[in-house]
Amino acid sequence: MKPFWVLNAWILKNSLRRGLRNPLRGILVVVVLMFLLGYLVGVPLATIFGSSDQPAPPLPAAGIRGFLFILILFHVALLSLPASAMIGKNAVVRESDVNFLFPSPIPRVQLFRTIILFRATISSIVSFMAVIFYSLLFGTKYVRAIPEFSLVLPPWFSVLYPVTFFCAAFGLAFAGTVTGANIVRGKWSKRPFIHGTTGLAAISLVLLVHHGLESLQSGESFFGGILAGLNHPVLYVILFPLRSMAEIALIAFMGWTPSVVGGLIFWPLFLALSYFVLVKNQEWLYDLGVHIAQRRTAAREQLGNPAEVIKRWVQKGVAKGSFRPRQVWLAEHWTPQGVWALLWRNHLIYWRLNRSTIMILDVIVLLSLFVLWYVHSVLGIEIQERLIVGILIGVQAIFVALTLGNGFITSMDIVKRMDMQKPFPFSPRLVIFVEVLHLVGIYALSTLLLVAATLLTFPDFAQVLTIAYLVGVSCLFPASLSILFLLFINPDMSDPVQRIIVGLLQLPVIALSVMPGLIPAALGVLLKLPLFVSGLSAIVANIVWTFILIELISRKYRHFNPAE
Repeated sequence: MKPFWVLNAWILKNSLRRGLRNPLRGILVVVVLMFLLGYLVGVPLATIFGSSDQPAPPLPAAGIRGFLFILILFHVALLSLPASAMIGKNAVVRESDVNFLFPSPIPRVQLFRTIILFRATISSIVSFMAVIFYSLLFGTKYVRAIPEFSLVLPPWFSVLYPVTFFCAAFGLAFAGTVTGANIVRGKWSKRPFIHGTTGLAAISLVLLVHHGLESLQSGESFFGGILAGLNHPVLYVILFPLRSMAEIALIAFMGWTPSVVGGLIFWPLFLALSYFVLVKNQEWLYDLGVHIAQRRTAAREQLGNPAEVIKRWVQKGVAKGSFRPRQVWLAEHWTPQGVWALLWRNHLIYWRLNRSTIMILDVIVLLSLFVLWYVHSVLGIEIQERLIVGILIGVQAIFVALTLGNGFITSMDIVKRMDMQKPFPFSPRLVIFVEVLHLVGIYALSTLLLVAATLLTFPDFAQVLTIAYLVGVSCLFPASLSILFLLFINPDMSDPVQRIIVGLLQLPVIALSVMPGLIPAALGVLLKLPLFVSGLSAIVANIVWTFILIELISRKYRHFNPAE
C-alpha cells in the first residue's frame, strides 16, 4: 500500500508543478486553492464566532423534498463513476500496470483493491468535493445559519453521510470489477445490465411524470406532484439505494427515517458482499486488467490514426457479417468545400460517436411535447406562456449540460483534432467558429422541433416562443466557446490538477459566459420594455460577446501545444 501512496503523491506533485509552469493554468490553480482554503477556514470560523446578518429562513417540508430529489439525481451520476470503473470506456487499469505491477509479488486482490481505491473511489470523492465547492460558493448564508434551522438531529450526525458514501463507492467499484471479470470470461453479458438499468429508469420516469400530471389535474404544481411521487411504493423500491444516500445526507433535517436506517445497513453489507465475491473471482482479475489495457491501447491508436482503426473495424465487421454500409443521401450528393468540410466532418464524427446523446435529445423533446399535449388536450387546462417558455428553457438547459458533458469526456479528442488542422489554409477564427457551430446546430435543430410543434398547437404564443428560442440558441454559442477555452487551458483530463480545475470551474465559466446576454434581457423586463426589444438586445449582446470570445480563443489556438 505504501508504494501506491508515494506514487500518487508524486503524480499530484508533478501535476501541480506542471500546472504552475503554465501562466493561465497557474492562475486558475491559485484561484481554486485560495478559494477552497479561504472557505474551508473562513466558513467554520464564521459559523462558530459570527452570526448571520440576514438569517436564512427555516427549510420547509417542500424544500427538503426538493433537496431530496436533487440529491437522488446527483447520486445517479456520482455513483456511476466507481460502478463503471472496470467496465466503462474510462476504465482505470493502465498499460503500465500490466507491465510493472501485475508481475510483482503483490497479491491480486490487494493490487486491485488499491487500484480501485486510488483511481475509482478517489475520483468519486473528488467529484463529491465539487458539490462542497458549489455549496460553499452559493450557500454560505445557509451554512452560517445552520444553527437557526429547525433540526431534527444535531449537525454532527451528518458525518454518517461521507462514511456511507465511501462504502457505496467502494462497494460499487468492487461490484463493477466482478462484473467486468465475468464479462471478459464470457460468463456474463452486458445486455442484461443495460436493459435492466434502462428499464428501471424508464419506469421511474413514467411514474414521476404521471404523478406530476395528476397534480396538475388537481390544480397543484407539476413539480410538486413529482416530489410527492417519490413516495410511490414502486419508486421507493427502485430508488431505495439512491434515496437512502440522499436521506442520509439530509439526516439532520429528516431524522431517522426508514431509508436512513435501511441505507446504513444496506451499504456496509453491500460492500462486504461485493468484496467477498471479488475474492472468489480473483483468478480472473489479471485477465480483466489485460483486456482493459488492450482497449486503452486501441483507443490511443484511434486518436493517432483513426483511418486505420476504422478500416480494421470495417474488415472485422465484414468478416463477421455484422457490418452493413450505410448510405446517406446527403453524403453522396454533396461534397462540401473549404471550411464547411470541417463542419461536415464534425457532424459525421458526432453522429457516429454520440448516438446515445442524440437519442437522449429526441426523448427529451418528445417528453416535453407529450407534457404540453396532455395538459392541454387531456386535462383541459389552458396553457400559459410561462409554462411553454419554462419547458423550452429547461430543454435548452439540458442541452447545455449535455454539451458540457460531451466536451469534458472527449476533450483530448477535440483539442488534438484541432491541433492537427493547423496546417490547413483556414483562418483560426473560422476553425473555432465551425468547431462550436456543429454542437450548437445539433441542439438548435432539436429544440426547433419542440418550438415548431408547439407553434402548430398554440399559434397565439408565436412571438414569445420565437424570442425565447432565439435568445436560448444565442446563449449556446458563448457557453460552448467558454468550455472550449477552458479545455485549451487544461487539455489533459488524465492530469489530476487539470481535471479538478475543469470540473470545478466549468459551471462558473458557463454562468459568466451567458451573463452578457442575460443582463440586457433582465433590464428589459425590469424596465417593462416590449418583449421584442428585450429579446433583440439579448441576442445582439450574445452575438457581440461570441465574436469577442472567438477572437480570444483563436489567439490561444494559434500558439496551442497539446504537449504543454
